[in-house]
Amino acid sequence: MPLIRAVACFLINLCLLLAVVPVWAEQAHKPVLRGAYVEFPPLTYSNPSGDPSGAVIDRVEALANSAGYRVRWEGLPLGRVHLYLKTGKIDLWPGAMGIPYLQPWVLEADVLSGSIRLAAYHHPDQKPVDSIEDLRGKKLILLRNYTYLGVLDDVINADSTSINYAPNVRSAIQMLQHGRGEYLISFERPVDYSLANGIFPELVQSPIFERDIGLVFSSANLQAPKLVDQFQEAARNLPHSP
Repeated sequence: MPLIRAVACFLINLCLLLAVVPVWAEQAHKPVLRGAYVEFPPLTYSNPSGDPSGAVIDRVEALANSAGYRVRWEGLPLGRVHLYLKTGKIDLWPGAMGIPYLQPWVLEADVLSGSIRLAAYHHPDQKPVDSIEDLRGKKLILLRNYTYLGVLDDVINADSTSINYAPNVRSAIQMLQHGRGEYLISFERPVDYSLANGIFPELVQSPIFERDIGLVFSSANLQAPKLVDQFQEAARNLPHSP
């Protein structure tokens, strides 16, 4: 009887293995696209194991699979993402669409729902801001390696503006808590994520800028027009989440 059970277990495991192998083989033969992501939780980020995670990562991988591709991800600072899109060192990036200085080098596919909002965070007793220009001459806390899509360049370069840089969102919130700036400038999702996963004082948010997110393809890849069409077709065939 033990021998019979052992043989039965072996045959069952063999059948399961043979059923899975074709799936592995199919995935292995799909063309690979070089994708980049930035630390923007909960949409795109590296999990504790260092692997790409987040709702947008999952969505892009589902679209890629439907379109017949695999994505090999690399986590990068935003400035390097933009450089690599220009040079063709990466094929795609899930991020903000319509960035003016990227337009000559990219094609975009509106296949991701939602938008990103840039906001000024401050203590309740600090005066709210209504526009980017209101930040000129203020003491700002900015995130190192953020380009802020170029919309803050004039304010940052103004002699009257004081800048303190933080390595990450959590540190930036702590700097604001300790009075090292009047306004923390960051995108909404990462700050909300940090506030929901830590103990920080209540902050007030003043939205100052918003842009839709999508898939941004490097025009240096001669297949970019075809990729846009394929991913848009995949998006029409898959539930739109997120």
